[in-house]
Amino acid sequence: MKKIFLITAIVGISLTGCKKEKENGDNFVAVTGITSVPTVAEVGKPLTLAATVAPENATNKSIEWMVKSAGTTDATITGNTLTAPTAGTVTATIAGGIAKNTLFTADFTVSVKNAEDMPVATGVTVSPATVSVAKGKTQKITATKQ
Repeated sequence: MKKIFLITAIVGISLTGCKKEKENGDNFVAVTGITSVPTVAEVGKPLTLAATVAPENATNKSIEWMVKSAGTTDATITGNTLTAPTAGTVTATIAGGIAKNTLFTADFTVSVKNAEDMPVATGVTVSPATVSVAKGKTQKITATKQ
C-alpha cells in the first residue's frame, strides 16, 4: 500500500510542475514603450546610452542599440556606448523584447554638439524628493537636469 501511495505522489508532483511551466509561458508581459533616451552628446566624448523600458514588469527588458543613420557625425555604437567624432544629428534605433520572437523598436535622435555648444545644467530635480526603502526592496528615483 505504501508503494502505491508513493507512486501517486510522484505523478502528482510531475503534473503540477508541468502545469506551472505552461502558466509561466502564458504570462509573458510585452514591452509597450522605451523612454528616457539621451538626446544630446558631446563631440568625441563617449555617451553611455540608457533608457527606461515599460511596463516595469516586462518579461524581456534587454535593450539593443543600433545606428540607423550617422548623418555627418560618423557615429558608432558599441554595446551601449555612442561615440561621434563630428557634430551633427544621429538617428539610432533602440530595440527591446516585446514577444518571444519579435522586437519592439523605436527610432530616436541624438544631437552631437561641440563642447562650447553643450547645454549647461542649472540644477537637478529628484523625484521623489524623499523616500524610505526597506532592506531588500528597490525604489526607482529619477533625476532631471534643469
